[in-house]
Amino acid sequence: MQQIVNHKNRAAFFDLDLTLTQKDCYRLFLNTAYLFQMSRLVFLPYLLGLLILRKARLISLKTFKEKSLICLKGLSQGRIKAMGDLFFKHWIKPMLRPKAIEKIKWHKRRGDRIIVISGSPDIYVHAVCDFLKCDDYACTRLEYENGIFKGKIIGQDCLGHEKKKLIHALAAWHKIDLEASVAYSDHESDLPFFETLGQKVVVSPTPDLKKIALERNWQIVQW
Repeated sequence: MQQIVNHKNRAAFFDLDLTLTQKDCYRLFLNTAYLFQMSRLVFLPYLLGLLILRKARLISLKTFKEKSLICLKGLSQGRIKAMGDLFFKHWIKPMLRPKAIEKIKWHKRRGDRIIVISGSPDIYVHAVCDFLKCDDYACTRLEYENGIFKGKIIGQDCLGHEKKKLIHALAAWHKIDLEASVAYSDHESDLPFFETLGQKVVVSPTPDLKKIALERNWQIVQW
C-alpha cells in the first residue's frame, strides 16, 4: 500500500460552481429568490433585462450581480445568512458532485488544507464550506452597513486575476506552498487561478478549457 505523506504546507483549492456542484449556484439562487417568492415577482422583468444586458456583454458580471441582488437590499446580514443556509440545505447540498466530495476526503487524508475560492457571493458559500469542513474560503462578498445589505459588492468580483490575488493572500496567511498545491476548476476564466498553483486538475471542462488543458498537458477528470 502506498504511504500517504503529510505535507502541512500543501492545499487543494476548489472552484465551486460546476466544479464542486453540478449546476451554477448563483443562477439557481436567483431563481429561488425571484421565482419562488411571490412578493419579489415584481422584480422579474428587471432581472430579465439584466440577463439580456449581461448576455450581450453590455454590463460587467460584478454589475450584474449587484443589480440582480436588489431583492436582498435592506435585509440584515443575519437574515441573508439564514437564507443562504436554507438555500444550501435544499438546493446546493443535493447537487454536490459525489466525486468532488471523495476527492476532498482524499486530500484531507493526505494532510492537505481544503480551500474553496469562488465568484459566488457569500450568501451561501459559507454553508458549503461548513458542510465540507474546509479550512478556509474566499468569495465575492456583500457590503453591509450597520448590519444591513446596501446592494453593493466589496471590492472586486472574485474572478480571474482577483482569484489569483486572494490565493496569494490565503497562502501567506496559512503559510501554503503554492507550487506543491493543486487547483480544481471547470472554466477557462480561471486560467490565472490555475497558473498560480503548481498542479492543475481540469474538472468536467468547457470545450475551450479542455483544448487548453490538452495543449498544456494538464490533468482532465470527469466528475
